[in-house]
Amino acid sequence: MKTVRVALDTNFLVWTVKQKVNACREIRRLLGRVEFVVPAQVERELGLLRRKGKTMEKLVNLAEMELKANEVKVIGVNAANADDALVGLALDGCWVATNDRALKARLKERIIFIRQNKLVEAIGEGV
Repeated sequence: MKTVRVALDTNFLVWTVKQKVNACREIRRLLGRVEFVVPAQVERELGLLRRKGKTMEKLVNLAEMELKANEVKVIGVNAANADDALVGLALDGCWVATNDRALKARLKERIIFIRQNKLVEAIGEGV
């Protein structure tokens, strides 16, 4: 079975820990063998979010624990911001996990998202 690469967006990471969704397990259920990655720009956004109060700090800490538990690799992507980095990864065949409407509109396919605060769904080939 081929390994599928999935890039995780900042809002997806925060949303899944807030809603207590084991997103990585659900993504594996949908796609099989998965390698999870985050662009360095997403890691930077998480660091900035941490400064937005105690609640957000706790959510970011939980998200980072999930990244470690699932052996998510931080990768360098030449892009101005996280959304551009994720679009670039998608153009290279990577799936993108996001709940950001504007980013989903840019991607159109190979998108993984949360519906009804608990269900992980995907749009694209091979699902």
